[in-house]
Amino acid sequence: MIPAISQPLDPLTQDEYIQTVALLRAAGHVNDSSRFSSLELLDPEKTIVQAWQPGDDFGRAAFAVVKQGLQTFEATVDLSNASVKSWTEIAGVQPSLLLEEIMAVRGILADNNQFVAALAAHGFSIEDVICAPLTVGNCNIPEHRGRRLIESTCFLIDDVRIFNRPIEGLGAVVDLNTREVVEIIDQGEIPVSEAPATTDEASLKSDRAPLKPVVLHQPNGSNFTIQGNVLEWDNWKLHYRLEKRSGLVVSTVSYRDRGKMRPIQSAFSSATSETLRGGILTILRVPDSKDDAPWSWCSGWVPLLVTTTTSSTGCLHKTEESDQESVRPDMMDSGVYARRR
Repeated sequence: MIPAISQPLDPLTQDEYIQTVALLRAAGHVNDSSRFSSLELLDPEKTIVQAWQPGDDFGRAAFAVVKQGLQTFEATVDLSNASVKSWTEIAGVQPSLLLEEIMAVRGILADNNQFVAALAAHGFSIEDVICAPLTVGNCNIPEHRGRRLIESTCFLIDDVRIFNRPIEGLGAVVDLNTREVVEIIDQGEIPVSEAPATTDEASLKSDRAPLKPVVLHQPNGSNFTIQGNVLEWDNWKLHYRLEKRSGLVVSTVSYRDRGKMRPIQSAFSSATSETLRGGILTILRVPDSKDDAPWSWCSGWVPLLVTTTTSSTGCLHKTEESDQESVRPDMMDSGVYARRR
């Protein structure tokens, strides 16, 4: 069951997602072609959070990043007063990749005769591969300025994992806005590994003795409680939520010291609010296998956190999985989806 709103830092509800989009649409800012790269709670001011007590009224606001054609906009929406507070174009930036763009890459490459021929020269057809979109980052290349570019590497489809066997030495730069193949990178044929890629016990044939089983037993019940989005464990108390773009957001961390709850969240801060957030990898540079030309991947473009899983072992977890649910938006204004944590 999805927790109801009980305090100012609780995540947006499904109704609030729908209300946000409806207000933006009514104001003439979004339409059927709009795509939501991000839509999440706009954190209230720190002073409001610190002064809030259970039972107090509090306002709610949402923050959205919207791709509108070639333009990117940031919006803040006052949900309590049903109004759009701001709608601002952010020039010179690109929002996170959208699922429909990720799924479209292979089709764009399949329509490019030059890339299909280059792939055939490596011994494969477009039906044999899956092509991954890796964002290029800003490398200060004049021809790239203002374009929505990804570098695509293709992987041979096998029965184990889709990223086991890259077609090394071959890639393409694709403009997702124009669906154009801007550049084909072909460094010659590099044999695709045929070594076994499975990692199960039979394939690894390890002589290592198996570990003894670990059983977590809590005869007197769990050591933690969750009320809505507030978790308490031992002397610790904190608020958490999951956002599609930010991931895990932990806030209002406090510790019971000799019977008194002491706030310590100021020890962890981000650029926008006094919260402890999960780390986000910004740029990863990996040298190409044939030479030292770097391939840049800005993971901040990619909506990595779509689903999360619940661990069933460890000091902070029950033996059985928790059935908490969360709601996060899809990329369009047509609805939202829910996933179990």
